[in-house]
Amino acid sequence: MFPIGEPKEQPVLAIETLGVFSVRVGDEILSDSSPRSGQIWKLFKYIITNKETPIPTEKLIDVLWPDGDLDNPLKALYSLVYRLRSMLKKNFGSACDFIIFQHNSYIWNKNAPYRIDSEEFESLVKRAGNIALPAEERINLYREAFSLYRGDYLAESAQEAWALPPTNYYKRLYTNLVAKLAELCSSVGDYLSVVKFCEKAIELDPYEENHHAALIEALLQLGQISQAIAHYDYIVSVLNKDLGVQPSERLQKLHEQIFRHTENIQYDLDSIRASLNEQNPEESGAFFCDADTFRKIYQLEQRALKRSGLSVYLVCVSIANNDHSLPSNEELTPLMAQLKRAFLIGLRRGDVVTQYSKSQFLLLLPSSSYEDCEYVLERTKKKFLANTRSKKLAFICSFEPVTPA
Repeated sequence: MFPIGEPKEQPVLAIETLGVFSVRVGDEILSDSSPRSGQIWKLFKYIITNKETPIPTEKLIDVLWPDGDLDNPLKALYSLVYRLRSMLKKNFGSACDFIIFQHNSYIWNKNAPYRIDSEEFESLVKRAGNIALPAEERINLYREAFSLYRGDYLAESAQEAWALPPTNYYKRLYTNLVAKLAELCSSVGDYLSVVKFCEKAIELDPYEENHHAALIEALLQLGQISQAIAHYDYIVSVLNKDLGVQPSERLQKLHEQIFRHTENIQYDLDSIRASLNEQNPEESGAFFCDADTFRKIYQLEQRALKRSGLSVYLVCVSIANNDHSLPSNEELTPLMAQLKRAFLIGLRRGDVVTQYSKSQFLLLLPSSSYEDCEYVLERTKKKFLANTRSKKLAFICSFEPVTPA
């Protein structure tokens, strides 16, 4: 109970859209996930997504019932809007309307007592972008915005075409926010905060390379060299395996920085040799590496060919369907893992393998002849296709000798 004479605080409709969707008043959650209320909240989400403009009834009908399988869609819309209005105004009295009908269109009432996290997030990011403000104030504004972003905009509606533009917009704002926050915290020497923010950002967007680069830079500044190396190896492997792409120029430059940070004077050759030795010398089979390391080995072989005169073959192996289309990611991932195992076990210890794209491997076969390459590839192809037992797969090979640089 409020004391007599003290006005009761006006309730506010709190709407969360970044991450898990929810609508609540105080401690009462209005939005529920029951099948019966699915269309009601789809209507609500569409209206708040387009809250700046009136939405014609015809457009709402197209969004809610795209198949057009209702006998009286207008009546169904009126009923849905009535139920939504009733749910929203339950705690606010009959005079408060969150959704207004005018000129055969519905529009969100901007004067109603509500707050929405996406609006607050956008406002904070814009305020923090003011370079005239002191760095500490900008950092605090970015921190507040960072805490509001808990995931993609209306993530559970990601399959809806109308949700895609705002999803991409808020995601871009968030990516830029993390970059600016890392830059500002670094400028005041707060590298621990950079690590904390970047690790959280990577949880939400594991493939954004700038988050990983900022994290590695902060680890280097903190002197945590082994962690920086481990994280660099991790993200390069993820990009190569999951997306079939090479690291960005920023990440590649960080690779050079990492090695500069590890420079120290060492006169004991036994210690040096121990640090260079292969970690698992008992393992047989080919040497697997990332694409960047493969490129450097290839260039080294090119240089050596001038003196040795030995032959080295570069091989490209691709997996595709018989019509040369690419299998789905669900099919491709286990197939590539299986083919990788086949190469590592079936090739020699001096051979080198890397995954070049999500459907291709490159091989470097030193001291090999044309006939050796044909034999190795034909043997691997037979074993691979026999194990997959798929009639629609194609195992496509091409190879040529490496020429001296």
